[in-house]
Amino acid sequence: MENVNQEIISGIKAGKATQEQKIAALRALSQLTPAIAVEIFTSLWEDPDSAVSEFAKKIIRETPEENIANFILMEDVNAERLDQLSKMFADKLSILEAIILNPTTSDATIKHLATFCESAQLELILLDKPRLSRVPSIMDDVLTNVRLTTELRTLIERDKTQAFGNLYPSEFMKSRPAPRLLLASSAEADVDDVIAKTEQIKNEEEREKTVQQQLLTMNIPQKIQFAIKGPREARIYLVRDANKIVAAAVLKSPKVSDSDVEGFAKMRNVSEDILRQISETRHWMRNLGVVEALAKNPKTPVPVTIRLLPRLSKFTVRTIAVSKDVPEAVQKMALKLSQRR
Repeated sequence: MENVNQEIISGIKAGKATQEQKIAALRALSQLTPAIAVEIFTSLWEDPDSAVSEFAKKIIRETPEENIANFILMEDVNAERLDQLSKMFADKLSILEAIILNPTTSDATIKHLATFCESAQLELILLDKPRLSRVPSIMDDVLTNVRLTTELRTLIERDKTQAFGNLYPSEFMKSRPAPRLLLASSAEADVDDVIAKTEQIKNEEEREKTVQQQLLTMNIPQKIQFAIKGPREARIYLVRDANKIVAAAVLKSPKVSDSDVEGFAKMRNVSEDILRQISETRHWMRNLGVVEALAKNPKTPVPVTIRLLPRLSKFTVRTIAVSKDVPEAVQKMALKLSQRR
């Protein structure tokens, strides 16, 4: 990256960079990694030096909206930066879509977006089962949004009591088609075509092979669309995707079933984030098969597993107490619990 080194980047983050260095960094945004680029332009957007802030705004106005959305999808951007982006680009729907899809986005930011974003983005919020289960008040924020369609408002108000009780908060979304993503709009017809052709294949082995081949050619937005709208075979692969936003999109799919989730909870090659999100969803945690799968999975975060142990049968707890697969802290807690019973 010509004229922009780590020292300049560190100086910008620390607020010690000169005007010349800040301008040079803004000119080099396209050469920087997405996470650093986002860090720089959000830092300089309201720089005290008006020449810098005006140049930052000019650069961002000239940056295609799709590129900024892809920055958010490609690499880790912290919650504070995502909140800033949600305010800087409140009228840019594809950017808001990327922020909503990012599991790092704070609950406070989602609550704010729920009050004013468009109907298609509201549907994405309503599909986030782990977040809605953790923060059900988001549903109240959605209901204040004047852009909420009459159909969705009727569904939410009709099922609101059930949504906070026996059903998970987006249960009523199951009967609706998955929302169309702006991020994948340029290639969505291709994704829909792939889904239609895949679902016509009767042989499971052939269908799985077709899904694998298609995934090799997909970009991040297409994978997200495939995760939300695609067949079970796609979800099984994409829940293990290295990109955490793609993996999290699987849990947002209206098609995901309890048996799917139990299978995910058993996987040792999914991220801790996925296992944590499963553990935060009330509906899924009513399924003892899911609870047991999480407790036995060595990838499950230790605090989550320890919280689940009292819900297991005496036999299962004893099995975990002598298991060499689980972390030592879990093993010791299971042993202590089994001795009390």
